[in-house]
Amino acid sequence: MYKLDDVITVEWEITNRCNASCPQCPRNNYGGSVIESLKLTTITLEQAKKMLPVGSMKSLRTVYFCGTYGDPAVNIELIEICSWLKQYNIQVSLHTNGGLQKPEWWKKLANVLDKDDFVVFSIDGLSDTNHVYRRGVNWKTLINNASAFINAGGNAHWDFIVFRHNEHQVQAAEAFSNTLGFKKFNYKKTHRFINKKHDRVEVWPIYDIHDKLVDKLEIPNNPVYINNQISKLEKVNKQHGDFFTYTMSTPITCYHKSLGKIYIGADGYVFPCGWLHDRMYGIEAEQHPDHKALFKLFEQAGGIEKVNLNYNSLKNIINTDWFPVLESSWTGEGRLSRCGAVCGASFNPVGAQNENVSYWGV
Repeated sequence: MYKLDDVITVEWEITNRCNASCPQCPRNNYGGSVIESLKLTTITLEQAKKMLPVGSMKSLRTVYFCGTYGDPAVNIELIEICSWLKQYNIQVSLHTNGGLQKPEWWKKLANVLDKDDFVVFSIDGLSDTNHVYRRGVNWKTLINNASAFINAGGNAHWDFIVFRHNEHQVQAAEAFSNTLGFKKFNYKKTHRFINKKHDRVEVWPIYDIHDKLVDKLEIPNNPVYINNQISKLEKVNKQHGDFFTYTMSTPITCYHKSLGKIYIGADGYVFPCGWLHDRMYGIEAEQHPDHKALFKLFEQAGGIEKVNLNYNSLKNIINTDWFPVLESSWTGEGRLSRCGAVCGASFNPVGAQNENVSYWGV
């Protein structure tokens, strides 16, 4: 069973606000309007100190600011929160599209972080292609911010999600990253052509803010950049009748538990990983059986007050109130299909996506 003393890494969504409208992000409708059920919120420094008992977490080494719905750079108190964590010698990293704030802010962040910390900039192409997926991100702003951070001594990594429209630029992007001074360049074989219903999607639509079709995303042509689990999906379906049956029967080995990781959402909900958080909001998520099953598990734990940091302590949530209920579902009643899909025995699209990803200093 999970215990607070065993937590090594916290993945923390410090805000669910974002400047971008990425078409495969769960916070919006295919790059269009923001999902109506998502209540926008940002965690303050004062709230952060109450939520995360850093001083009493014996094994905590890393806080990773990422998230399911937001970009951490939206949070105007992020630098202050990082500074607070550095008082405890916690390694800090964050994942951003880089299109927020001004160069001076990024210089200040670099001065707060140390040699073990890093920022991952998600840059999916070059000046003529990055905007296809990172909708709303200005290229000049992004490059100026990343350059300011690097030139001030910050450790930066470049993560590149490969699609058909940008696959021809992987090598050029890596060369450009070296010129700018990035410590690491990672290309990612996206798993997101498997949708929330766990169906394979060959062409992913892109909508504008009015939810009108304006473009599309496609799987790369080069097999080197294709997530091999996408083609494996058909085999799994044949073996088990359908994918849902597989997810509800496969043995589950929680990857984040094995690494001592937990996830905290901007709304205060705590999960082993963010893949459960994206079962909370949006039409597709709310229509999936997991959504109802998740709230039944909340009820089993004693209600929202028992599973959310706005009402309960992290120690109680992990040690007694919520995580034991969730863990029991992996082998008993109330299992979530998402758990079987991400951490089942025969199918691992997330692992395949990140097989070429590593971070300097980690």
